[in-house]
Amino acid sequence: SKIGVAPGAYAAGLARTHQMQSDANRTLKKAFMAIQTMCERLSLPETVKDRAEEVYRDIYELGAIKNRNPTAVYAACVFLACRQEGVPRTFKEVTPVATDTNKVEIWRVFKAITQKLDIKQNQMGVVNAKDFVERWSNLLNLPPNVHKAVKEVAEVACPSDTSIHRPWHNRVPQSIAASVLYLTAAAGRQTLSVDEISRYTGVAAGTIRDTYDEMRPSAADLVPTWLRPAAELEAALPSKAL
Repeated sequence: SKIGVAPGAYAAGLARTHQMQSDANRTLKKAFMAIQTMCERLSLPETVKDRAEEVYRDIYELGAIKNRNPTAVYAACVFLACRQEGVPRTFKEVTPVATDTNKVEIWRVFKAITQKLDIKQNQMGVVNAKDFVERWSNLLNLPPNVHKAVKEVAEVACPSDTSIHRPWHNRVPQSIAASVLYLTAAAGRQTLSVDEISRYTGVAAGTIRDTYDEMRPSAADLVPTWLRPAAELEAALPSKAL
């Protein structure tokens, strides 16, 4: 005997499929609008927005974010896209543009996304202190000469030659960048407190102090002589970061 399709079953199946597609389109549209708003508020390039949308689409299609806070997911996609496009931002910088979530939740979602999409560390770009110092120098309104010196110090503090070992070698780039700002500003006779740098960068004040302690003995190798001659550094640099 021939098995037939029950009357209306085919039409009902089409209706369900159409509804699912419609729901998916609405979800993606809402997500892309939120991602665009975040990227605009962070003044990120179009390439980051496009990448974040791709990441969101991929993770959405896997069905791996159903029980996650949507805002945290959008923010995590933006954070990951920044890394992949070579314009990294810290969780501290991304969090203010993401309402009803927090830094820890965004970090957890970011870790979950990279695991679900099998994104390895080397696929997220290499983050260096140099990626942060220029932007943070602008935020702190450092004068042009110190701004220029900060970039040079960051280059020397984080050499591309990994065989060159520094006492702060195991520090994360953000900590190194924040301490480079303090050391260079002090060398340039600029009054900049640890607490002020911490407030703008999100790096803990204690971490900045500890990293500065590691950097200070190497100041003559780090600070360009056009900013402060090596012979004058001992007097210019505080013995402890304040």
